[in-house]
Amino acid sequence: MRIMKNSLLFSGLVYGILLMASCTGKTKQNNAAESPEKVEKSTEASALKPFEWLLGNWSNEMKGQMIAEYWTKTNDSLFQGIGFGLKGQDTIFKEMLQIIQIDGEIYYVPTVSGQNDNQPVLFKMIEVGENYFVSENKEHDFPQIIRYKLESPEVLFAVIEGTNQGKETKREFRFRKARLRLMP
Repeated sequence: MRIMKNSLLFSGLVYGILLMASCTGKTKQNNAAESPEKVEKSTEASALKPFEWLLGNWSNEMKGQMIAEYWTKTNDSLFQGIGFGLKGQDTIFKEMLQIIQIDGEIYYVPTVSGQNDNQPVLFKMIEVGENYFVSENKEHDFPQIIRYKLESPEVLFAVIEGTNQGKETKREFRFRKARLRLMP
């Protein structure tokens, strides 16, 4: 019963966030780019094809919290996602996520509500392989490194790490593929 209740809450929250994002006057596509012209429209094979394993719903329940991410492909140079955490019925964090190509470079771009003046932070891809990537922003307070790895078709592993208030810190998240209907 608890899993079903959380699944319904997850579905409702994701649907609500997607609805709100689609109703705003600005597209999230321009948040990471300084101007729309900087976002490259590739006519060749998608520069983001190596990241397609990330698409879909991912969730994890631990210590009374549910953490989830939902990723979609917007076009050949932009993937958009939503990440959030729930404790009971309270949202403990919400972030808009992007993987985007800007001027020939690929970036992981989180925009976390209540952090960094609600502005996107660009993490440049420094390593990309089959079913994994590592992104970095040495100037960011925390984290400086964000890693994702698809451990199996059903398991996604993410790590944020770096120096946090003078101490080396590492936080790990293991997600499972979530099969949820977002609309009736």
